[in-house]
Amino acid sequence: MSDQAFVTVLAKFEEELRKHESEVSRIKRTINDLCRMAGSPLRYADSEIDSDGRSGGIIRSDEYYGQPLATAVRMILERRRAAGQGATTVAQLYDDLIAGGYKFDTKDATNAKRGLRISLTKNPIFHRVPNGSYGMKDWYPNAKSESDVDAE
Repeated sequence: MSDQAFVTVLAKFEEELRKHESEVSRIKRTINDLCRMAGSPLRYADSEIDSDGRSGGIIRSDEYYGQPLATAVRMILERRRAAGQGATTVAQLYDDLIAGGYKFDTKDATNAKRGLRISLTKNPIFHRVPNGSYGMKDWYPNAKSESDVDAE
């Protein structure tokens, strides 16, 4: 088999795999939705559902342990980008950080999310998009920062 034929066949199988993964993720979300409606515990963690705005794959339970917050967030956002996803919410970032073993200074989730939001806002490598989600500043080269908008 020629190199070009191999690459073509491999690409077709990878596309088939993405279709199946997408279907599995859709079914897991449906099962979780049914559990929510029934008031039962969720069957699948958000980190196990890797499409429709999720983290982009399974997160190791120690992946962000000991990492600085900005580094861990950058890792999550880069993983999402590689999976063809974009910006995400503070709530989803928090869930992914917790799933990856990140240790917040507070035990209260509301305070941890507030601190995360403040850190994202203050760090110039992150950018808040109009819908409230956060992505990497370099993803949006033509976007004006909030200080640029305030100056106008």
